[in-house]
Amino acid sequence: MKSNDIKLTNRDLQAIERRNQLLESAKELFASNGYHATTTRQITKNIGMADGLIYHYFPDGKNKF
Repeated sequence: MKSNDIKLTNRDLQAIERRNQLLESAKELFASNGYHATTTRQITKNIGMADGLIYHYFPDGKNKF
């Protein structure tokens, strides 16, 4: 293993997966409802996540989608 290789923990991998789920949910809803008509609540509800947790994965809100 190289010294610059990063070893991800299970928690890191779960966070990456959850972020990807949010992105996919957002893409789906943006395609069907439009960007401006889609709320962050809809995005989280679509994958069964609590509303406020989206800001853990995207601290700058919808602007980073």
